[in-house]
Amino acid sequence: MFLSHIFVCYIIVVVNDRLPDRTKYPPLPDMVLDNIKYLPWGSKVAEICLLTLSITWLLLMVFHKSRLVAMRRILILLGTMYLVRSVCIYVTSIPVPDTHKACDVYPNSTFLNKTHRAYLIWSRLGMTVMGNRTCGDYIFSGHTVMLTMVNLFLIEYTPKSWKVLRFCSWSLNICGMYFILACRGHYTIDVLIAFLISMQLFKNYHALVDVRPLTLKEKRSSFLCYALLYIFESEVPQPVENVFEWPMQRTVVSEKLSIMA
Repeated sequence: MFLSHIFVCYIIVVVNDRLPDRTKYPPLPDMVLDNIKYLPWGSKVAEICLLTLSITWLLLMVFHKSRLVAMRRILILLGTMYLVRSVCIYVTSIPVPDTHKACDVYPNSTFLNKTHRAYLIWSRLGMTVMGNRTCGDYIFSGHTVMLTMVNLFLIEYTPKSWKVLRFCSWSLNICGMYFILACRGHYTIDVLIAFLISMQLFKNYHALVDVRPLTLKEKRSSFLCYALLYIFESEVPQPVENVFEWPMQRTVVSEKLSIMA
């Protein structure tokens, strides 16, 4: 996750410096963007949704009995998504969807200059509220990946009876995606692709975890996938139960007691 985040930050700088000429390439037609109101402050609202989800997830993981398993899994999947996003934003450059956004392009910048700017993006977590501003990294949306992944993990690693939390989690995910579009931070296709890939990767990984051990035929046909599962999941008891405890005293709190509390 750490290395993938550094790598994608550097790729963002590279694609920013080879941005298509905005005088020659206007924003692409987009059915959704053309029919919703432009909200310049939408990016901040989307990041507030993301921060709310992330803080909630971290607080719950403090008390989750299998906190290390859950945290390891979300880091594995986010790291994978960052690598995939690096390839996607590098191979295809598309025009900026926001005509109001100022983009600083340095086509002749040196490797050290690119590295410094990548460090600034990394240290600010790629967030607008922290002063980050980039252009060109569109297909697909990194903010949507984070929103969707954290939402899915919140739902997966909390009891089904916590309906209010689940409703709020999905609401924050959807609202965040809407405001990403409202501020013209991404095209609709960027948000849709990010959401669908995140959903599919999450479901596939957990499906493979749940069906272990694999047969010999499956091991041969998907060696790399099985190797990764063996490294990260071989000592994880299945299934992972949503039981909460005090992190220091290791006092187990059942689902009923958690709901009552």
